[in-house]
Amino acid sequence: MPNLPRTSRCAVSSALLLALAMTVAQTVTAQTAPAALQPSESHHTVATLSATGVQIYVCKRDGDKPLAWVFKAPLADLYDGSGKLIVKHGAGPSWEASDGSKITGKVLQQAPNTAEAGAIPLLLLHATNAGSAGL
Repeated sequence: MPNLPRTSRCAVSSALLLALAMTVAQTVTAQTAPAALQPSESHHTVATLSATGVQIYVCKRDGDKPLAWVFKAPLADLYDGSGKLIVKHGAGPSWEASDGSKITGKVLQQAPNTAEAGAIPLLLLHATNAGSAGL
């Protein structure tokens, strides 16, 4: 693609990436968060859910650097053990439950994600109610 304009290269790359994403299934292995990201003992698990979703990236120029893929937002559906949709996860980060309740997260700490090169960092978040009471 060296003879194509940058916007065309980005469009072709996007189409190829989308085609690859639609044909390849990825398995994610859980990892233990480092000590700096462990919540205090006063916090407890509210729910354990499974998820399907994507990380959205955009192709854009960063100052005088060439075009690059830049993380934009997550988009995921979280399900309970019976397969019922419980929560939608999105930018912010935010989580909105099927009952209309919503929380947003503020980053307190982060650490590199060693699952694979270039992975989104691991985060310790402070949750803030952004909607009605719920879950």
